[in-house]
Amino acid sequence: MQRLRFLRSSLRAHDWITPPSANEAVAASIPGAKYVLFEESSHRVMFDEYERFMALVKEFVLEAGAES
Repeated sequence: MQRLRFLRSSLRAHDWITPPSANEAVAASIPGAKYVLFEESSHRVMFDEYERFMALVKEFVLEAGAES
């Protein structure tokens, strides 16, 4: 089975719905997970930090493709 990787858009510093501590705990519970905090974002990280978000998604997709 392929190793599970974790990339989630809810890793944002100014989010009262899912605070960073909750997301950090989730990432810590998943082997191979990568925790990324978006310092300038609220709950809509893909809009607040679009370019950084897309760069990380691209990196994730390329890594996943290299492993398959």
